[in-house]
Amino acid sequence: MKFFSKEMKELAAYYINDLKLSPKDVAGKMQLSINEVNWLDIVVNKKFNYTESGRGRPELQPWLIATRDKFTTARWDNTEPKIAKARELYDAGLVEMVHGYDGVNILLYAIPRRHPELERKAYFSYLPTEKETTDE
Repeated sequence: MKFFSKEMKELAAYYINDLKLSPKDVAGKMQLSINEVNWLDIVVNKKFNYTESGRGRPELQPWLIATRDKFTTARWDNTEPKIAKARELYDAGLVEMVHGYDGVNILLYAIPRRHPELERKAYFSYLPTEKETTDE
């Protein structure tokens, strides 16, 4: 993304917040792409509301199952019961497992699927365990 001056950010804020123009209209007035206008809207209005404690966005916190420090912990603790259960539910097609970042924390979420995927190939049950990989 290219650099935007303070004046451009203020102009974008004026168009978006005060005049209530659509991103397409703002892009036309400022000679930018719609993606650049959306990015400016996020930066100007501070739409990424991360919590102070490094626990991710508030609307995703109900599905947060684990956190780890990206500088000190190299892997997830797969023996942790919440992670093991989430892996089972993922293989059953009931949740999607995703990760996100908040500060120095990497966050692991298990978000329920709206429609279960009953024909999903098992992924985690076919992965070798740490014991199997160290025996070889």
